[in-house]
Parts: sequence; C-alpha cells; structure tokens
Amino acid sequence: PPMSLLFRTIVKNVAVPICFAMAALSALLLLGRLVPLLETLLRAGVTPGELGHFLLLLIPTFLVLVVPMASLIGVVVGFLRMSRDSEVLALLACGVGPLRLVLPVAAVALVTWAATFATAATVLPMSKKATGAFIRNLTERRIARGLPEKTFLLPVPTLAMYVHKSRKNGRILQGVYMVDARDLKHLQVVLARWGEIFSRPGSGEVILRLSDGVFHPAEADPRVSDTLFFRSYMLRLAFRDTGGLPSRGEMGLRELAAFAARRNLAPDDHRRYVVELHKRLALPVGAFILTLLGMPLGILFGRTGLSGGVALGLGAFLSYYLLVAVGANLAEAGTLPPAALWAPNLVFAAATAWLLRHLHRRGPVRG
Repeated sequence: PPMSLLFRTIVKNVAVPICFAMAALSALLLLGRLVPLLETLLRAGVTPGELGHFLLLLIPTFLVLVVPMASLIGVVVGFLRMSRDSEVLALLACGVGPLRLVLPVAAVALVTWAATFATAATVLPMSKKATGAFIRNLTERRIARGLPEKTFLLPVPTLAMYVHKSRKNGRILQGVYMVDARDLKHLQVVLARWGEIFSRPGSGEVILRLSDGVFHPAEADPRVSDTLFFRSYMLRLAFRDTGGLPSRGEMGLRELAAFAARRNLAPDDHRRYVVELHKRLALPVGAFILTLLGMPLGILFGRTGLSGGVALGLGAFLSYYLLVAVGANLAEAGTLPPAALWAPNLVFAAATAWLLRHLHRRGPVRG
C-alpha cells in the first residue's frame, strides 16, 4: 500500500543517519572518557581483554545522551536531504500532508523512547556499578605495584598523597605527605619520613606502613590543634565495596522509586532521590519529543546542508539538556520542586507542536 511504502521510505531515510550519528558520537565520547584514564590503565598493567571489557562498561554511561542526540540529528539530516532533493515538496504536491509524514517519525521516536528508558532504568545503573568495581580493582593493583615519586595521587576519594622519592618500584617510600579527609570534620595532615607498601593480591586492600612521622589536624585555629608524633603507623586502604547503600546513579529505577518513597531519610537526601527519579523518567520522554522535533526542523531548514543539519540538531539537543541540567541543580538545591524537571519537555513539546502547525500552514521554505 502507498502508506506502507511511504512509511518504509521515511524510516529508511532517517535510520541510516541515525546509525552514523550514534557511531560517531559514541566513538567521540568514548575517546573523551578513555584518554584521561589511559595512564592509570597502563600503570595498572591491564591486559587487552580487560581494556575491551572496560570499554564495554563505559559505553552505557553515555548512551542515555547518545541515543536521543543521534535520533534527533538523524531525523533532521534525513529530512534535510529529502527537502533538498525536493522529495518533501513532491509529496506535499501529491496531497500527502505533513501530519502523515509524522507517523513514521513517531515510530522512530517510540523506539528512541524505549531504548532511552531501558538504558536509564536498568543498563546505566548496572554499568555504573560494574565500572566502579573495575576502577576499585584497578586502583588496588596500581597502588600495590608501587607509588610514583613527585606525583599527587588519590588512591581513594578521601585521601591525597605525595611521595618525594621512591625505591624498589615504588614500594619503599621516602618523604610521604598525606591529607586524610575520611572524616570531613577532622581533616588530618600526615607527614612521614618513610613508608612501605604491603599487599595481598585479590584481598581488596593495600596496607601502607608509615614510620617516623607526625599527625597535624587541619583545624581552623592552629593554636588549639594538637600535633602527634608517631614511630609507626599502619593505614589500611580498602578498595572493595563496603556493602553500604548504592549511590543514586547505581540504583535501578525500582530501587530508586522505593528510596524516593521513604520518609525516614534526611530532607536533602530524600530530595536528591526524588530528583534523580524524575530525571530518569523525564529524559526518555524528552528523547521522544526531540525526535519528533527533528522532522519540522529538517523540512523548514531544508537548504542548510549536512553540516547545518548536524549543527541544528546539536544545538536543539544541547539547549534541551542545558535546561534539564539547570533544573536538576536547582531542584537538588531546593529552589525548584523536583517536578520542574518536566518543564523542558513541556517547552520542547510546545515548540514541536508550533513548528508542525507552521509547517502544515506554510509548507517547506524554499531557498
């Protein structure tokens, strides 16, 4: 039937640029995530198989952005090409209204919504949890191999270290400077003449023995602080998951909803869980709306060319995501209610409806 032929043609025209955009954006973001970690990976002695496993873990962390961005760019580019080749004009001349062109795009938007929702609800938290375990294991291996000299390190997020000199592949340390922030109310500055690293592979921890040193609390008033000298001090660096509650990013949608419904949490913690829940639900809906938006943008700006189409799609997506990011920050701070994260969806839904109405009344713009 003519309708099914039109449906298949439009889906094919937008599917190819969507796939290209997804591959290009994934490669670009993957490279951006990998480069800062490359030195750490090499120092830890990762195998090619482990590197490949790590890359697979990284990909889902940005798919929630790549899928809607690629879908929007693909639809814009697909309709730009059809408009530039006068295919849209021919369809309109044959009596095919703009609203009939929306149906295949809506099908693509529905697939985009499903993929984004599945990623945000399940794949992303699983990936973040597995990536965290991989990084902890990697850090343990790197520290166990020894500390480089004259380099500031963060072996764990609450501990900063600096070693003046090191011997025996970095396992014997001379001139150790350390800031211990595990207790934020009582920061400790530790200076030691000597240090030595002990480890047992697979134990999930590294022991750092410091000798001939001093503890100096980082108090606001140095006149009331006590300086403690020590002959020997053993510091245990644990890299295994302590079994505590997972972070918001590592929670599945069902677990996140359960925490958002709890009333025995501190107000700030409860608000963060609710904001994260709204964000996980709002982003897939935004992906659906942005995909629909690509059709009127591609037709109305049909003379801008490929680069213009990519820029148009990126600009629309970045505008949307900026509104979401600002809304999330304000909601977490308590300035806006968590439901405000749906405001960007309403704004872009209204813009899409207005452009479709404009297209229905005026048709494509001719350059």
